[in-house]
Amino acid sequence: MTSKLSFGDSFRKSLHGEFSIVVHYPDGRTQTSVSKNIITDVGLKHLGDILAGDETTDLDLGFIEPGIGTTPADISDTDTETELPGSPTTRLPITLQSRATTSPFEVSIEGFIDTGDYTRPETITELCVFFTDIDGDIFARSVLASSVLLSTGATATINYSLVFR
Repeated sequence: MTSKLSFGDSFRKSLHGEFSIVVHYPDGRTQTSVSKNIITDVGLKHLGDILAGDETTDLDLGFIEPGIGTTPADISDTDTETELPGSPTTRLPITLQSRATTSPFEVSIEGFIDTGDYTRPETITELCVFFTDIDGDIFARSVLASSVLLSTGATATINYSLVFR
């Protein structure tokens, strides 16, 4: 039996993204987790709207959100499964954006968790990237292959890279 891939399925196969989080502990130690992601249906819809001219915007992935959800990422995801408790109650704004202008084309964004962000200690198990700071508008989600501990006094750098080949 021959299986047909939809445009979304074949487009997803030509894109791949990766999350990484590096926790920086007060004593100088670090803990890193790297994980592949799922580009959601909402994310593909935004890309399609941008390519069709229905959205007059650049691909602006402006926010990252860590979470404590453990359900595997799925293309139908619309938000972080479980947000971290405490403040900030909104998503983290991107602090650095870059993109390669030669093949392979890569978009890289970075967010930062400061020492006063969120209730501590907390174990981060999921990462999401969004177009906006409001509910929904998720582009990609990942459940980390190995969780990381965000302890009192620690900071963290979250990076998301998307490669077009």
